[in-house]
Amino acid sequence: MLEDDLKKLKKEYAAMLYAAQKADNSTTRLAFLFSSKSFDQMVMRLRYMQQYSERRKLQVEQIEQVQDALGSQVKDIQDKRTDKNKLLDEQLAQNNQLASLKKKQNSVVKALEKEERQLRRDLESTKKAIALLDKKINEIIKEELEREARAMKVNRSVTLSNSFEENKTKFPWPVDGFVSIRFGKQNHPVLKGIVIQSDGINIQTQQGEKVKAIFDGEVARVAFTPGMGNTILIKHGTYFTAYTGLKDISVKEGQHVSTNQELGQVLTNSDGISELRFRIYKNITPLDPQTWLRNL
Repeated sequence: MLEDDLKKLKKEYAAMLYAAQKADNSTTRLAFLFSSKSFDQMVMRLRYMQQYSERRKLQVEQIEQVQDALGSQVKDIQDKRTDKNKLLDEQLAQNNQLASLKKKQNSVVKALEKEERQLRRDLESTKKAIALLDKKINEIIKEELEREARAMKVNRSVTLSNSFEENKTKFPWPVDGFVSIRFGKQNHPVLKGIVIQSDGINIQTQQGEKVKAIFDGEVARVAFTPGMGNTILIKHGTYFTAYTGLKDISVKEGQHVSTNQELGQVLTNSDGISELRFRIYKNITPLDPQTWLRNL
């Protein structure tokens, strides 16, 4: 070890200094030389004194070298310790960051789980509201068909039905927007593993958008369903169109309406979504509206 070497050299050097001081105190160098009994002895003593001096210089150099090496070693150890402390600080910072991220992740997961539970509750509520609405629409359609049969208006109904059928794929859209839910069975757009059944289409549009009749007809019923808003059912002979999710209704039951006539405004829900539920029926059989409306 460098520390042991340094101690040993210092000890030897101290002994040499002590011996030198002792010699200097007892006699001078010249006295030491001239006290020689012969010339050869004087030469030997002179050579000894030179070697002794060189030995002292060498020991000083060795001590300095060992001190330098020891200083470098100490610096390396301190640098490594500093680097290690820096790495430990970085590791601690990373651990704290990971802990913070994990906390945020857990918070997001909990929020998403809560949102999913709310979506499932909303879905169940919507299913019940749609079932109630479909039942009500079917009852109204049956009543209208029976009333028309009793009034002996079959010929007029057939004429209107034929006219409606002739315009298949030509009807204007009730609102501008995009189809958010298609007709028939399909996966829920958000909840995995949930299959929904739709008897019509949902059209998302802008807030305050006007809803218009797609064809001439008679307003058979204006009804309100909790959670769904107002529904307008228009009769076109044996065909019916239903517009659900309206506010500010501008027509009334029994009123004749024309193609593109305004019926009301789309209702905007608590989530800020403006969506119209649109259905077409042949008697009480639901049809796919997208096969009847013109291509966008």
